[in-house]
Amino acid sequence: MKFIQNLSMRHKLLILILPAMLVLLMLFVERTHGYLGQYQAMQHLQQQAALLQLLDPVVTELQKERGRSAVFLSSRQAPAEATAALQAQYQSSDRVLSGWQQGLTQWLQNNEALSALTDFQQQLQKLSQVRNQVLAHAISGAEALRIYTDLVHQGMAFTGRTLRSVQEPDIQRRMSAYAAISNLTEVAGLERARGAAYLRMGTFERADLLPVTRLQGQQESLQAQVPLFLYEQEMTDWNSALNSADNRQFEGFRQRLNDPQAAAAITPAQWFQQATVRISVLNNSKEQLVQIIAADAVQLQQAAATDLWTETALMALVVLLVVVMSVVISAQVNGQVGGLLKVIRTSMQEKDLSVRVPVSSLDEIGEVAAAVQELFLAFSRALDQLDNASLQLAAAMEESAMTAGKNALQLEHQQQQVEQVATATEEMSATSEQISQHTQRVADAAVSVRSKSEAGEETVKQSVNQVQRLAGSVQGVDQLMQDLQHRSDSMIEVIDVIRNVADQTNLLALNAAIEAARAGEHGRGFAVVADEVRTLAQQTHSSTQKIQEIIESFTELAATATHSIESSHKIADEALLQSKELERTFDDILNDVKGISDMASEIATASEEQVAVSREVARSMEMIRDDSAQTYQGAMEIRSVTQNQSALATELKDLAGEFKTH
Repeated sequence: MKFIQNLSMRHKLLILILPAMLVLLMLFVERTHGYLGQYQAMQHLQQQAALLQLLDPVVTELQKERGRSAVFLSSRQAPAEATAALQAQYQSSDRVLSGWQQGLTQWLQNNEALSALTDFQQQLQKLSQVRNQVLAHAISGAEALRIYTDLVHQGMAFTGRTLRSVQEPDIQRRMSAYAAISNLTEVAGLERARGAAYLRMGTFERADLLPVTRLQGQQESLQAQVPLFLYEQEMTDWNSALNSADNRQFEGFRQRLNDPQAAAAITPAQWFQQATVRISVLNNSKEQLVQIIAADAVQLQQAAATDLWTETALMALVVLLVVVMSVVISAQVNGQVGGLLKVIRTSMQEKDLSVRVPVSSLDEIGEVAAAVQELFLAFSRALDQLDNASLQLAAAMEESAMTAGKNALQLEHQQQQVEQVATATEEMSATSEQISQHTQRVADAAVSVRSKSEAGEETVKQSVNQVQRLAGSVQGVDQLMQDLQHRSDSMIEVIDVIRNVADQTNLLALNAAIEAARAGEHGRGFAVVADEVRTLAQQTHSSTQKIQEIIESFTELAATATHSIESSHKIADEALLQSKELERTFDDILNDVKGISDMASEIATASEEQVAVSREVARSMEMIRDDSAQTYQGAMEIRSVTQNQSALATELKDLAGEFKTH
């Protein structure tokens, strides 16, 4: 972008116009190339149509020669007549081939057109050899038919290649009709040859007629395709050809050929002659199509040439017009810009703002020239005002310098007074700091006493809590001892029950022993058991008495412990009351200490605030002193500046006087 900004106006206009010119030239080349391609395609199509006109008679004569050769090779009677007819056909074919070779000389430079006919030309060179073999009966009819058919198909293949290369719809449609008729005449030629051979054989077997019948079916199919590609006028001509007398007469020959008795009355020469007449009718329709195609190709070629030259001339005219307009506009813009630049440079060099800028157009450049003229006028008015203002400014600066000098003297006296106040403030601040330090020591001592009182109170509270826990524990032990005494009573009751059970067991054992003694020999075993039971009952009774004695002694100990615990519980309650009284005493002491500490803290805080205020006052006085010094310095600078401004005002007046405004 920097590069473009530094270019001249002429080069900028050239860069602005150049892309449009390039696009226009590209469009011109593209459209010209398209029209040129269309012209070349039409020229190629016209060449193809001309070659087709030369080639079509050759194919027709080769088809006739194929039929005559088939008749000659299959003839057993009147060979002289068949030979004469074949020789006459050779002469007719040679005349057409001579015209074909002469017509090709104008296309020798068009290798693309002739390359498609290379194989066909090579086979034509072998035609004389095939003819000699036919005349000498050195070749079979089927082989000769195959060679001629291949040669005809190679010639007809040119039609297919031409059809594939055509892009124009109307010609493509007519070429399709031409190809269909060409195939129809080819099949008709094969029918002519095979029909003549069938009549020469004279057997009139249905199997021999089958190939001819199959060819008739192919012709009907091809004949039905032709109307699909014809226009209305061409369709009328085609229907006229199909309804001609020659074509109807040949249809009669076909019907007779399918009847063996009627076929016996037809000679091969008659069949060949009538089929040839019918094929000539088809060839006439084909030749008319070729002529129409050639005429259309010439017309399209001429139209393409006209379009090419018209488009070329039009695009050249547009390009020329754009170039001329670009040159004219560029010259006009450069002239306007150059004139404007010349006026500005003259005004700058001569310092003359009274110069008038020429306005030669109403476009943007004209608006710029008018704006420059208005700018010159504005500068002139501004310089006049600047000249007047500089005089006033010089006078005002002198007055300001005098005022600034007076202010500087007053500020110097004020600064001295401020310094005295600042010194007194600093001394007051030092005294306040000493008071604050002493007050802070008292506050610290009060805080220490308060801390120790709080520690003593905490110790008393812990003692009270421990005494309370001890009283609770003693009360719990007392309750446990009472429960233990109650359980001991329950155990004595259980012992009594066990002792009663043992007594009853002893009685039962005694009764059992008595009953065992009564039973005699049978109760001896039972007596032993009764003795064991009685012994066990006695042991149980003895053990029960011992347990009862132990429980009774334990009960006496529990009663003694309960009495001791009750005494301890009373002592703990008394200690608890004394501890609570001590706690209340410490609370009173702590409250008094807190009051002393709070008052000391308030005094310390007030002292600190006084110190802070004193320091702030001292800092403020220092700032005032500094500000006074700066103000004094500023006043001196203002005095110097006003003197400089007075000099600048004089210089500005002189500078404004250098420009011409009238």
